[in-house]
Amino acid sequence: MIPQLELPANHLAALLLLACNDLRGRGLAQVSARDVLEATGATKSRAYELARELSERLADLVVPLGRPPTRIAEPAESAGRDLRRDVLEYLLTHPGAAQGHR
Repeated sequence: MIPQLELPANHLAALLLLACNDLRGRGLAQVSARDVLEATGATKSRAYELARELSERLADLVVPLGRPPTRIAEPAESAGRDLRRDVLEYLLTHPGAAQGHR
């Protein structure tokens, strides 16, 4: 069973406005935004402000199932060039660092 929530009027209206919007998209809602605001006693501007905030926060709660895809970053074209330059600069400033064996 779903527990009954005790929410302030504006918060409840925000939740119901989001639900009505989704239900309308599915052809199920018969309740208008005006009905929600009148039934809850909420103020229109604050209820809509909270509905936008709630919508953003709900998106953060949705976590896809399973392991996230592995993304392997492609090396930058300049990475090899930068490495060669750094090695050359090091060798020029530390002449004894390089030795050749035959």
